[in-house]
Amino acid sequence: MVLGREGVLADGPPASVLREHRETLLAAGIWLPGVPAPEPTRLVVPQPRHGSAAGGATGLLEFERAGLTRPVRRGLSVARRAAPVPALVDVDLTIDAARLTAVRGRSGAGKSSLLSLAAGLERPISGRVVATPGLAGGVGPTAAPSTWASTDLAARIAWVPQRAALTIVGSTVLDSLLATGRALGRPEDEVRSGAESLLADLRLQGLEDRNPHTLSGGELRRLALASGLVHGPSVLALDEPTVGQDRHTWAAVVGLCAAAAGVGMAVLVSTHDDDLARTADATHVLDAGRLAGVGA
Repeated sequence: MVLGREGVLADGPPASVLREHRETLLAAGIWLPGVPAPEPTRLVVPQPRHGSAAGGATGLLEFERAGLTRPVRRGLSVARRAAPVPALVDVDLTIDAARLTAVRGRSGAGKSSLLSLAAGLERPISGRVVATPGLAGGVGPTAAPSTWASTDLAARIAWVPQRAALTIVGSTVLDSLLATGRALGRPEDEVRSGAESLLADLRLQGLEDRNPHTLSGGELRRLALASGLVHGPSVLALDEPTVGQDRHTWAAVVGLCAAAAGVGMAVLVSTHDDDLARTADATHVLDAGRLAGVGA
């Protein structure tokens, strides 16, 4: 049984539903076996404000033999006497402006840890992660994002985690979307205009006054993506951005990633999504915390 906004779209044995209602299901955004992913939607996104330029790849973040460990967990508790386990080991990586870079690997390979270092949320225990002068300009005496003030970090690097609810800071969709721009002192009219455009592009229009926690999982993830992008950062660190999307919203999310790279942002995504990875300018593979492969 297939449900749509107007009621039941199809009902019957799977083979006959897929055969007889194929076009209806595709029009509703449903993923069907053997049907290629749609073309990404062409979108317009805010320009980055620091250290990026459309038309050429320039390094914004440098990983230099960066390492990170995680505590051993047993259920919900941390095993305090157990030695921490490696999450990332000697990672050398350049995150370029104007490029979409995909990080792949099995669950637990270190993808989210790598994004956390890129976003300045953690400090490596060995090696370092530094911003190039173009991105770090005006911040202060250190180029390590993990040492920056929260406003400097938010202005330059956006992080969208797997748990999209972690990004919600407002009581309405619109308040949550405008929160970072307001905290950075950006003109309200300017940020609101960009927010309204993103809401329409990501199929969130009409939800401005809703409590964000009443959205579906896919809607909440798109709101988190829009909230990270609307104020014009230079680096987007996106953890599984296409999870929970139908064909239409997948095309919008991937189109947003491509558009961000097109205006000069460095877009770093961790993903298990083969179709998203195929749109990337470069793909890196993590295996047990180590970079195990790279493709252009």
